[in-house]
Amino acid sequence: MLSSALVFITKAGGMDVLFKTLHVGGSIRSCQKFLINYHRKNLAQLFPDCKTPEEQADVMKSILAACDSLEMGYKHAQGQVDASSAPYSALSMLYEAEQKMEDS
Repeated sequence: MLSSALVFITKAGGMDVLFKTLHVGGSIRSCQKFLINYHRKNLAQLFPDCKTPEEQADVMKSILAACDSLEMGYKHAQGQVDASSAPYSALSMLYEAEQKMEDS
């Protein structure tokens, strides 16, 4: 039911949006696992010229900084300047999840 309603949403937070269904899962956890694997595969395409893990980490930090910068700029424009109470960006959550998986 949700997937059929998503096609009618064209704006979110004053921005034009388009939703693309990547996965339909039975639980939030299964969807999170899918997204981590999906983004891990797509992130590998972003740094084919990186020869060392350090270069890949630099590219990842660059992406995260750009996303956080965009998110903070949007929140500032919307009057939501208190970033401490705002949720993480999707890439920040992905990065943290990957760090936890590597640590365990």
